[in-house]
Amino acid sequence: LRSGAAAGNLTATTNPSFTINSSTISGLYAGASHRVSGWVNIPARADDFSLSVQLQWRDSSNVAVGANVPLATHAAVTPGWAGFDQELLVPAGATRAIILLSTTSLNGNIYVDDFRFE
Repeated sequence: LRSGAAAGNLTATTNPSFTINSSTISGLYAGASHRVSGWVNIPARADDFSLSVQLQWRDSSNVAVGANVPLATHAAVTPGWAGFDQELLVPAGATRAIILLSTTSLNGNIYVDDFRFE
């Protein structure tokens, strides 16, 4: 827990690969600037794994617009909470966004906290 009353916990013991989507962020318009930030904590482990945090722009029909935007990538233990913070411009055609958390070969816990889209 980095702050507040709760944090997210991605956990598995069988090395699955999976993606979790945030709820849809709507009401966006092309050219607007938004800050995306968050924190990840990956405790000690002995396995090979990866975590990718990305933002996906979507149009009014909920179809992806352009390539996903990388926000953070981890393939090793973090020294406590590791943050990311990016200023992004909404591309032409996008009216929505989601944040994607993708893991490969997870065998343990990955904690996430204080994700913001402002």
